[in-house]
Amino acid sequence: NQAVSVGIATGAFHLSNTELGQIVASGGLTVGSSIAGDLTVTGVSSANSDAVGTLALVTTKAGKSVTFKLSASVFHKGITVQAAGGITLSESATLGSSPSVLNAGAGSFTVEGSVALSTSGQNLLITADDVNLQALSSVNTGAGSIAIHASTQGRLIGVGATTREFHLSDAELGLFASTSGLSVGDSRSGSVTVHGVTAANTASLGQLVLVATRGGSEVSFAGAASIITNGITARAAAGVTVSQDVTS
Repeated sequence: NQAVSVGIATGAFHLSNTELGQIVASGGLTVGSSIAGDLTVTGVSSANSDAVGTLALVTTKAGKSVTFKLSASVFHKGITVQAAGGITLSESATLGSSPSVLNAGAGSFTVEGSVALSTSGQNLLITADDVNLQALSSVNTGAGSIAIHASTQGRLIGVGATTREFHLSDAELGLFASTSGLSVGDSRSGSVTVHGVTAANTASLGQLVLVATRGGSEVSFAGAASIITNGITARAAAGVTVSQDVTS
């Protein structure tokens, strides 16, 4: 249950920036475990993370979380984060030259106000039971794709004005940027409801892909008309229902 820190800030178990830079591991480096406490990341530098393959930050004990805070971090390559109780970016993070996977477990994936997450053009997979992107935050993958999945099987997803267990509001949608597009849902997710998505908040995305291929799940466009700027694909096990205008 010992807290773990990586970077500038100290903790019960502390891997400093300098120490990180002294580790050479082309096969990757894992920090944390299934018995570790909360994990914090502070001011990791590209120069001190360039000698390891994928850096994995792990705290999968129930309720434990990973937080990026106090000072921005720049990773030379992509990272993998596995947390049981959520991932929070209180400071910006730049991820490098390989895809990144962020798994918040049963918690939320949170990006606080005015904080930026960039993947330097690499693909990004986010798994969480909810997403909380606060005002003026951003998630930018450039030419890389973004995929968002719910952690809990069968979890209902709302995109736009309709609130569901997993809710991606229209305003939050506008904080993502990816020319390759954004995919929401997967084969484990529940039904997806789209309500009042606007052109302004889909303009920074390539195609919007909605996936509800778990048995009995559907995609529905309801509540108010939606305008999706750069095209849409909807895949569902139990059909697609359009009860409001959809413009693409």
